[in-house]
Amino acid sequence: MDPRCILFDLDGTLVDSVGDLTAAANVVRAEHGLETLPEETVAAHVGDGARKLVERAFSDLDGLDVDSVLERFRAVYLDHCTERTLPYPGVNAALEALRSIPMGIVSNKPQEMCERITVALGLSDWIDAVVGARRGVAVKPAPALLELALDELGVTGRDASIWMVGDSANDVRSGRSLGATTVGVTYGIGDVEIMRAAGPTHVIDRMERLVPLVRG
Repeated sequence: MDPRCILFDLDGTLVDSVGDLTAAANVVRAEHGLETLPEETVAAHVGDGARKLVERAFSDLDGLDVDSVLERFRAVYLDHCTERTLPYPGVNAALEALRSIPMGIVSNKPQEMCERITVALGLSDWIDAVVGARRGVAVKPAPALLELALDELGVTGRDASIWMVGDSANDVRSGRSLGATTVGVTYGIGDVEIMRAAGPTHVIDRMERLVPLVRG
């Protein structure tokens, strides 16, 4: 079945954003008198949305007010979300090779941040729809954000001609719930074994390997 569209996760799949996420978290931690966290610690907290990131990265803050810290973290991160973030190797070449197929980004990161990163890194040259987290819509592994992206791309019906590519089990599960062909990447920030256990259709270690899979 020829692919009708390809949906991509953002963090850990198309872009390495851990540096900027870590820097923003540590700015806010410093404001609360907390110690600096290393990038690998913050990376382990990414993937389930900003609220979960704050809950995990600030679990050592006495009397944590998640809403207040989340608001501050988002403000700091939004102002600096493109300073260290870069596409992973091979991403631009793969997107160029697949540009005849409608492509979208589906992320648990808030919408405004997704849009800013997509434009700043030039991914908007290939990406036709950007869907991030927004109020009232369940994030991955629920399929709701994927459904919004498919609507924007004009894709009707839900079957294996839809491809979902990501580094986490949430990406695989959200795609599988729509009957999509799912591709797990092993170079990102998600737990590879948990991702594999979710049962992706394919697993790749470099984005370039997506091209022959899609082209058949």
